[in-house]
Amino acid sequence: MTQPNTGPPAPWPTPAGPPAPREPHPPRASGGRTADVIVSVLLMVGGVIVFGSLAFLPLFIAAFADSCTAESCDADLMMTGAYVGLIAPPLLFLAAVIWGLIRLARRKTAWWVVAAGGVVAAIASGIAFGLLYAGIA
Repeated sequence: MTQPNTGPPAPWPTPAGPPAPREPHPPRASGGRTADVIVSVLLMVGGVIVFGSLAFLPLFIAAFADSCTAESCDADLMMTGAYVGLIAPPLLFLAAVIWGLIRLARRKTAWWVVAAGGVVAAIASGIAFGLLYAGIA
C-alpha cells in the first residue's frame, strides 16, 4: 500500500507576464516606393486627361463625314469606329487605374500596370480611328 501524501500541497505555477513589446521596425528609406507612387499618380492623371480627350475625337471625325454619300462611305463602319473610340479607350484605362490603385494600396509596384493600361487604351484608340477612316474612305 502507498503512504498518503501528508506534506504541503504543490505550488501552482505562476502565469507568465505579457510578452515584451517588440521594437518597431524603423521606417525604410524606400526611394523606390516613393518613386513608384509619384510615377503611378502622374501616369494616372496624364492618362485620364489624354484618354478622356481622345474619347470625343471620334465623334468630331465622324461629323466631318458629312460630305460622304452612300456610295463613297460606309456609315455602319464609321459608327462602329466612333463607338469603339468613345467607349473602349476610357474604360480600358479606367480599369488600369483601378487596378493600379489597388496595387498601390497593397504596397506593390503599380507604375507598370498604369503604363500597360495606357498602351492597351492607345491600341484600342488606334483601332477605332482605323475603323473610322476605313468607313470614310
